[in-house]
Amino acid sequence: RTPSGSSKINVGLNGIIGSGGGGAGEGDDDEEGEGWSDETGQEVVESKKDKRRREFTERMQRLNQEFMENKERIYTDKLKAFQSELRAIQDGTQPEFLERLADLEDTRDTMIDQKRLFRNFQLECAGNQYELETKQAEEEYMAEKQGLREKMLAGVEERRKKLKEDKDNLDISNGMPETGRMFRAIVVQSHSVYVFVTHVSFISHSHISLRKCANRHRRCH
Repeated sequence: RTPSGSSKINVGLNGIIGSGGGGAGEGDDDEEGEGWSDETGQEVVESKKDKRRREFTERMQRLNQEFMENKERIYTDKLKAFQSELRAIQDGTQPEFLERLADLEDTRDTMIDQKRLFRNFQLECAGNQYELETKQAEEEYMAEKQGLREKMLAGVEERRKKLKEDKDNLDISNGMPETGRMFRAIVVQSHSVYVFVTHVSFISHSHISLRKCANRHRRCH
């Protein structure tokens, strides 16, 4: 037997006793005291207050007797009610459990919807950021590609012009007397352009002056 069950039963009993005790005293104010005999056989007049106290005591004794006779049945009924409620909770059929469970499900669904909306928002932001950065990377690539092409073309064109000038100078110098000159030519193929690099060890001062005059003369014509 559980103490909590007994305490609940006692509380209910005391309420019954209290209400009964109060009722026992009602309507007695106008009644006269009743007489009774003591051990000597002499009649003693009972006051109204004593009468109410005696009736209240007798009522409490009677209720206490009834409780003692029915306490096993009351305890058994309460225990069966608790066990039935436990089974209903475990089976998921208890009304209060179902009501609270419905509130939890509503809260869960609301949180899931909020998280889904936030996820979609983040995905949209990430997609926009990806498209922006991809576009910027593509533009930078195209600009650098164009710059690289122009730089390399300019370099090849510069080497082509230098090669032509060296060839023209070499053609001029081949037709005139020269002293102590050494040539070395290296043929380089790059982008279908044949580059001839000539290294001159020594060219006399007179030949250099002559070539400069020839170049000026050709540019004038």
